[in-house]
Amino acid sequence: MKNLILLFISLFIFSCDSDDNPVSVSNEVDVDWILVKSPNVEDSCYDCETSYNGIGYYFYYTQSSNLSNLNIDEVIVMDEWGNLTGGYQFVFLNQPGTLSFNYNNQYFSFDVSDSFVSEISEVGMYRFETEFDELQRIIYNQDMNYFTLFGESGFHGITLNSSSPNELIDFR
Repeated sequence: MKNLILLFISLFIFSCDSDDNPVSVSNEVDVDWILVKSPNVEDSCYDCETSYNGIGYYFYYTQSSNLSNLNIDEVIVMDEWGNLTGGYQFVFLNQPGTLSFNYNNQYFSFDVSDSFVSEISEVGMYRFETEFDELQRIIYNQDMNYFTLFGESGFHGITLNSSSPNELIDFR
C-alpha cells in the first residue's frame, strides 16, 4: 500500500503536462533568395590601397531557385597590360545600379545604386556580395532575423543578420 501511495504521489508530482514543458515552434523556413542591405559592407577590391566601408547589399539565391534574366555578372578588373587591378567586381547588365531578375514568373527589380563607390577604380564599383550557383539551401530564422546559407558540402560558412542596422529588403 505504501508503494502504491508513493507511486501516485510520484505520478502527480512528475507528471508530464504539456503546459509544464512547452515545445518551441520553429520559425525557420527555407527560402530561395534573399536581399539584405547593410550600412557597413567592405569593398571587395582585390588590389586597392585603401578599403572603404559603406552601404552595400547581400544577394544570395539557391541553385534550385530557378531565377532567370538575372542582370548581374562578375568581371575581373585588369589594367591595359593584363594585370589584376581591381579583383572581382559585379556589374549590372543593361540597368546600372539596378538588380533585376524573374522568379516564379514574377519580375523583381531593386535599386541598389546607393552602394556605388566611385573612388575604387576608373569605372567605379558596387558594394555587392553574391555567389553564383553555389548554394543548396538558405534557412531564414524569422524570430532571430538571420539567414544561414548551406553549400554543396553542408554549412557554407555564412550567417547573415537581417536585423538593425541591416535591412531585409526582400526574400522568397
